Amino acid sequence: MNGDSGVGLAGPGTQRRVRYMSGAVALQAGDYGSAESFFTTMLEKQPKSTYRGTMIYLLGTAKFAQSRYEEANADYARYIQAYPEGKTDGEGLF
Repeated sequence: MNGDSGVGLAGPGTQRRVRYMSGAVALQAGDYGSAESFFTTMLEKQPKSTYRGTMIYLLGTAKFAQSRYEEANADYARYIQAYPEGKTDGEGLF
């Protein structure tokens, strides 16, 4: 018996972390469009995610890397407004 009570091994928190990490990996790999898609979807579906601050910041970074400077600036401004002290969710940016 594996101790599983009928609940999948990957609970909602793990699934959210995997989606966040998928965006971070895409960003690091230079796949900025995919990173943008992951972060945008997560921010829409999980507006109170533990990773919210980091995702807003990295969304701006993905747009900046695509030379979409005004959109990136808007995301950075949203991040600064939400986290004026520069604190996010306690996670590293990657």
